[in-house]
Amino acid sequence: RLIPCLKSLRDVDLWCGAEMCSHPAALHVDTGMHRLGISLRNLARVKQQLDAASISPVLLMSHLACADDPQHNQNNTQLATFKKAQELFPDTPTSFANSAGLYLGAGYQGDIARPGIGLYGASPFLEKKSPFEPVVGLRGRVLQIQDVPAGQGVGYGASYVTAENSRIAVLGFGYGDGLFRHIGRSNISPTTSAQSAASRIGVFFGEAKAPIVGRLSMDQLTVDVSHIPESVAIEGAWAEILGKNQTIDDFAEAAGTIGYEVLTSLGYRYLRHYT
Repeated sequence: RLIPCLKSLRDVDLWCGAEMCSHPAALHVDTGMHRLGISLRNLARVKQQLDAASISPVLLMSHLACADDPQHNQNNTQLATFKKAQELFPDTPTSFANSAGLYLGAGYQGDIARPGIGLYGASPFLEKKSPFEPVVGLRGRVLQIQDVPAGQGVGYGASYVTAENSRIAVLGFGYGDGLFRHIGRSNISPTTSAQSAASRIGVFFGEAKAPIVGRLSMDQLTVDVSHIPESVAIEGAWAEILGKNQTIDDFAEAAGTIGYEVLTSLGYRYLRHYT
């Protein structure tokens, strides 16, 4: 059953005038994020309007802007505002905490928590490693392995040139699958700090790491497997890019982003297995 969440004065007006207004509805209060929600200054008016229409919201909710930074003053400010909203709806269940909010204390949790990224094993915090077990892995298959002589360019723009005779493996995923193009590695042109950090990203054959070399293509990326036994890095082998060796948080930190973006960027071309 779908339950609408009334987030504005217009939403409330429409719901009170709808034939289905006797159906359950939630109420979203803006406690300081200034994204979605009804402001506290308008909430008393909304309460009167709902009472006049004999509507009792089934949930009072808001969203934390800075829960990923537990010491941020905004957290306490929003909690105080939410408590004032609760005074107008004392018998209505509440929902306040996201994944990070669950760690701010009992006052933030409410009756219904809304964990998001924590369910996937990634960290909801800015400065902390995840306290959760990762539940998402990502692997790609080796399409081909090439023996590339020293001094040869790899990939578009020949932005990576082999310093010695190398074995280069081509894997079947790229930026068209949601991997970030800037994690490609150049060794001939000046690199930005973001590209330098991203060069820490690789793929893993077992526990052996193979660095990405050259630019990412839409459908492929290339890695140097010269140091990995030929019996391990072979055509058809699977290599891990997200998993126990390189977590979502590891990948996000090196790519200069957050785990949320890593996960939501993954495309629909992957074959998904649920266990």
